[in-house]
Parts: sequence; structure tokens; C-alpha cells
Amino acid sequence: MVSYIKQALLSPWGFTRWLRLIVGVLFLVQAIYLADVFIGIVAGLLLLQALSNTGCCGVGAPCTRPASPTAEEGKEPQFEEIKADRKE
Repeated sequence: MVSYIKQALLSPWGFTRWLRLIVGVLFLVQAIYLADVFIGIVAGLLLLQALSNTGCCGVGAPCTRPASPTAEEGKEPQFEEIKADRKE
């Protein structure tokens, strides 16, 4: 458990991780200044995400999965001609 926490704290810090940390600290200062519990909870969540290197989708995982190649890929599309009966 301790090694996981150490690894999470020492892993590379990217832009979004620094942004979460800065916004979390700013929210925490504002929560203490205003004595607002809700802002304090948001600050805690942002700080937790920054320190543990997680986001809304988990550790380093994208929110959407890449599209898997289909069997139809690369084939020419099939067109069907449709004739309309017009009565004038």
C-alpha cells in the first residue's frame, strides 16, 4: 500500500495534474476563508485526483474506447438504384 502511494506521488506530473493541484489549493483556501463545506469537498476531490494521478475515468485510461476495425472496412459500398413510380 505504501509503495503504491509513493509510486502515485512520484509518477510524472503533467499539465492536467498540476492544474488540478493548483485549482484544488485555490478552492481549499477559498473554502477555509468562506467556511463553505461544499467548496471544501470539491477542493478535496481535486486534490485527491492530483495526488493520486486519477481523473474522472481512472488511472491513465481514456474515456472512450477506440473503434475496433470491422470486417467491412476497405470494401466498396454497395448501392441499389431505386426508381419511383410517378403518376402525373
